Amino acid sequence: MNEGNHKWLGLSLSRAAELISACKQAVVTCLIEADGARHLALKAPAEWEPVIPPLVDLVIVVVGLSAIGRPLNNGTVFREDIFSKLTGLPLGEPILLEHILRMLNHPQGGMKGIPPNSRAAVVFNQADAYSLMPEEKDMIRETLQGRYSAAILTSLRTDSENSEVIFIRK
Repeated sequence: MNEGNHKWLGLSLSRAAELISACKQAVVTCLIEADGARHLALKAPAEWEPVIPPLVDLVIVVVGLSAIGRPLNNGTVFREDIFSKLTGLPLGEPILLEHILRMLNHPQGGMKGIPPNSRAAVVFNQADAYSLMPEEKDMIRETLQGRYSAAILTSLRTDSENSEVIFIRK
């Protein structure tokens, strides 16, 4: 822990590998947060991020639907300049679902750092902040099914009726 700001520091790759191996031997699920977004709805990874241990079976990318319709700026997206570069959305312009999907599929965005033998899934959080229309769920399926093994819609703050599995690739 960093004593100055009371924030946990990350595990080294070797320590994470030990933890993952121990959990696999004990048949225990191991969850490791790889990358924070400073409490913002979206994040674009910096050059050195994310650092994901190679033994990871599943990477879950979480995006916040509350960003949809809001302007691309530092109050909505952590590293908004990188998000702009990867999606083509100019700073200050409203974020649309298509921009989030572009970021998720980009090799330097949502797909960045995912080990070759790992599956990837997306959690669309904050379903209580933005209701996806049926055609938007279809767009998610069509855009992400080739790269992600699942897409889930949820709200982690409320007991939302909007939570559902958008797709699971078998």
